[in-house]
Amino acid sequence: VKRPSYATIGIPVDVIVNCFRADVPTGMLHHYDTILPEDKVLPPRVTVWIIRKMQEQNPTVFTKKASYDGRKNLYSPIKYSFGDNAQFEVTDPTRRNPWRIRIQFAAMINPASLDRHIQGQMSHDEMILTTLNACNVAIRMQPIEDHPFNARSFFTRNEYRDMGRGVELWRGYFQSVRPAIGRMMINLDISSAAFYKSGSLIKLCLEYLGRSPESDPTSVLTATRFDQRTKRDLLKFIRTLKVRTRRNGTETAERGIKDLSDKGADALMFKKEDGGLTSVQAYFSQTTGRQLRYPGLVCVQLSKIAWVPIELCEVVPGQFYKKTLNPDQTKHMVDFSTLRPEERLRNIRNGLQVLRYGNSPYLQDFGINVDANPMTIKGRILPTPTLLYGRNQSIQPRDGQWNMRDKQLFRPETITGCAILIYDRRFRPDQEAHLKKSLFNVTQMLGIQGMPPDPPVLRKDATGSAYWNHLKEVAVMHKSAKGNMPNLIIV
Repeated sequence: VKRPSYATIGIPVDVIVNCFRADVPTGMLHHYDTILPEDKVLPPRVTVWIIRKMQEQNPTVFTKKASYDGRKNLYSPIKYSFGDNAQFEVTDPTRRNPWRIRIQFAAMINPASLDRHIQGQMSHDEMILTTLNACNVAIRMQPIEDHPFNARSFFTRNEYRDMGRGVELWRGYFQSVRPAIGRMMINLDISSAAFYKSGSLIKLCLEYLGRSPESDPTSVLTATRFDQRTKRDLLKFIRTLKVRTRRNGTETAERGIKDLSDKGADALMFKKEDGGLTSVQAYFSQTTGRQLRYPGLVCVQLSKIAWVPIELCEVVPGQFYKKTLNPDQTKHMVDFSTLRPEERLRNIRNGLQVLRYGNSPYLQDFGINVDANPMTIKGRILPTPTLLYGRNQSIQPRDGQWNMRDKQLFRPETITGCAILIYDRRFRPDQEAHLKKSLFNVTQMLGIQGMPPDPPVLRKDATGSAYWNHLKEVAVMHKSAKGNMPNLIIV
């Protein structure tokens, strides 16, 4: 339904927003279903690579670029010459057999319905949703070919921060095609994600274990000095991490880490094809033509039978770190992600250079042009509302700020029980006492009743992911001590 009119209350103002005007595709779009080999569930980064290679290896068929969502849907600006269905083989240098993909025509998409919708001439329907989905897939194609990505964003190391312990933060960009009144636009915003540091696997392991990445690894990673607890902790950090090895100047394919050896490369033995035994050190010395620098260090397992010296492994760039962040890393994440509006807009403008809308063959073939300048819209600064506090006290905020000094809450809740959960090992007893005193004084000032002067405290290690269990434990502890469950837990 078209908006009948606009409100008039408030002071008119021009507002720069994180949106960019985009054209609605003018031609028909063609929707295909893609069926990957044996319907295997493959990671999106793999399926996107397969479909891209399929188009590159069949240029006479895919004369215009099709956009792929990483799962099942393929959108093309033209109807391909193979008709309603076809099967393609994609050569992959890392595999013995080619990938086999089946393509089947699904439907025609008419973008004219989306154009009529944003002009207020028709209501929302399934065709409009499908058109928006096709446009969203098209704008993502170029960035995800060039950068690591997840379900909503893609990331670049152009701006990053070291978080310590082998992890760093990368700046990312979220983009979404949206219908607006009289136009289609792309909403662009920034995001952040944690990544493993790339490069030497030895340096990554040293940094995770709290050592300098330039320190001597023999004092930490030598198999004979490697206690089982440290090994389990390190393996949890690097398990499934993808690495490459280099032999005689040739780089091997990416493979994920499965395990760490109990013995060094000089003592870890395996059976050769001729039936004889040899050590990992001797094997790699023979095949690479050079001696290992650290033969006593542990090896990593990359397949059922492949053990590789850790010094030969390089961490593949752009791998998400999906494990729980420790408190220091969480603080880095918050600081890195918090930007003032002008800084956020500057980052978004910089992101346009990474997005490369103007150079994307996918957008060009769809006929989608994107304005390089953020949109300016009309806004209104509404009159400031009066805030009413307890004892009928009122405040008139100025510039979005107000002072609560000597003010009580209008209708404060009563605290029937309070407990404190502390994760920071550096939080001293005198700081704990100061926290309790401050909480008691502040609640009294705000008119909140029931805060105990000495609430029970539970201290826990922040590692792992059992935070929900910790909350239940501190609640049960309070019930045991006070006879009831708390309605306030301070972490």
